Amino acid sequence: MPAAGGYASVSVEAIVGTAAATLGALALARQCAAARAQQKGGSSTRLVIDGMTCGHCVARIKAVLEGLEGVQSAEVILGPPGSATVVGTASAAELIEAVEGTGKSARLMESAPLEAVEGTGKSARLMEEGGRRDVCSADMLAVDSITPEQWRQFDEQGYVKLSQAVKPHVVKMLQDEIDAVMMGTADVDYDSMMMQLDSTTGNYSDMGVQTLGHKGASLNYRKIQNLDRDPVFMEYMRAPLFLQACRRVYGDGVPISSFRSMFFNKPAKAAGQTAGGTVLPWHQDRWAHLDRDPLLTMYTALDPATEQTGCIHLIPKSHKLGCVNPSHHSGFLTEQQADQHCDPAEEICLELLPGDIALLHNYTIHKSGQNFSQRPRRAYSVNYMDARTVLNSDSFAANASGRTQSAGGLSEGGETFVQIF
Repeated sequence: MPAAGGYASVSVEAIVGTAAATLGALALARQCAAARAQQKGGSSTRLVIDGMTCGHCVARIKAVLEGLEGVQSAEVILGPPGSATVVGTASAAELIEAVEGTGKSARLMESAPLEAVEGTGKSARLMEEGGRRDVCSADMLAVDSITPEQWRQFDEQGYVKLSQAVKPHVVKMLQDEIDAVMMGTADVDYDSMMMQLDSTTGNYSDMGVQTLGHKGASLNYRKIQNLDRDPVFMEYMRAPLFLQACRRVYGDGVPISSFRSMFFNKPAKAAGQTAGGTVLPWHQDRWAHLDRDPLLTMYTALDPATEQTGCIHLIPKSHKLGCVNPSHHSGFLTEQQADQHCDPAEEICLELLPGDIALLHNYTIHKSGQNFSQRPRRAYSVNYMDARTVLNSDSFAANASGRTQSAGGLSEGGETFVQIF
């Protein structure tokens, strides 16, 4: 919804709480909302809400419900149909009256058993582990906080590694889900997924186009964006630890969206190749068409990331330089800037095991090489950003024009971003 001067708020069309309006995705989101409510220690009331059309509707109803006496929290999902899980002592009648005061209609939700989504393939992957019937964000990580010492390293060095932070069965779940996405069997809207096949030469200029839609069943995708439209990855990226990190970086009460929720892959080398994957040059994760830069990237290793498999190399403390190349639309350094700021003697090889998480400041200069092994190097990365960020849609369109089908493709993401917290 453009505003004056070609600007649009990135959260106007935000999809809050779940990103795919399918039966399986919505049922999963509601079950997980209920699980989170139980963990907060209060009784929960679940409502069906009709009439919500956008993220603003969701935000308004959430604010109204949380403003009621006796309400501890309210988690609102756009749907359709829309829903809310409210924790606290307020009665159902009070909650319904409050919602209807916003011009929407509300009613109590009947219990929705998980059996409603069994048989979808996706739910079967989620309903395993120790007799449990769902895997929700609150249960996915093996660590529940980031220590002061780790935050000191992040502040000073521009990155920190959280070893074995993801539970093993969750790593396997994410691996299986991204493979299903690549092979075209996942329960997702492929028309909303940006999918890019890798090059066969290892050269950045030879990569496939970065456009929406499935490019065929293959495990040789280099990058898949908009994974916040996938309910499995959406649930993972809402883990409480990531909320804690966003609050530390952006401040309490700041709404958080994802600028890019993406899969990175260095495919295994094929027969006759010396290496798989593509070299990614020195760059910072920032984009010229946003009115403020994202400051926090969460990077989860799904396979061993080593020197041999093409792990990230970074320059410690480089985030203190600020934006090095503001003239580049997505933060790539010139050769001269790389020579100036990327001393090989200071370069760090960030090796990770499956289940390790790296938190990176978006200004931290980094690159990655090719994969010389016979196994892939898969990873999941999210750029968390202030949801009040404004996108210059004219600048975005001008920069993207003519490049969406080019060899280099389009790296800027889209114009609609999912609200996460």
